[in-house]
Amino acid sequence: MVIEAKKKVPLEWAALALVQISEQIEESEEHLDAAIVAAFSDIQLSVAEAIDRRKGLKSYLQMMVERCKAGKAEINDTQKRFERILEKLTEDTKKVIEANPSIPYLDSFGKKVSVIKNGQPRLDMKVSESTKTVSHIVDFAECEFFGVDHKYLKTVSFVAIDTERLKADLKAGIILPFAELVFSTQLRGL
Repeated sequence: MVIEAKKKVPLEWAALALVQISEQIEESEEHLDAAIVAAFSDIQLSVAEAIDRRKGLKSYLQMMVERCKAGKAEINDTQKRFERILEKLTEDTKKVIEANPSIPYLDSFGKKVSVIKNGQPRLDMKVSESTKTVSHIVDFAECEFFGVDHKYLKTVSFVAIDTERLKADLKAGIILPFAELVFSTQLRGL
């Protein structure tokens, strides 16, 4: 007994063959012979098998996409955990150095570890900044050029803090109840 492996027919080929046999059947004015009917059945089976293979592959690929998403989420969680540990290590080291500034903090190669002030202060405001955004901002001249009716245009205004002027005044020594410059520190050499 010889077992023959049936060749898998690609979907495109099976669909083309099915169309050709269907045309032959439609053009035939006589009764259908058994060979055409058998070929039609075989090709229908090939189309079904090709669709089943594609469904199986799609299912597998969807499962792999989900596994990749889960892997990314796990990696992101691990990264965030390491970032929190790194931040805590840095902050704890800064606290130790700031509490005992007279001690020379050197590594085994003589490289100094120190806490220094950042060159630029950050602006700390008691006035909360809105997270609102304005969308669909258009150029008025362009609207005129394309003939956009004015009934479709509206003017939106908002108030924003002039942070450059605010920082300049705070640096000049003006005391404001709603804002201050904060010089943060960073750890060098660790």
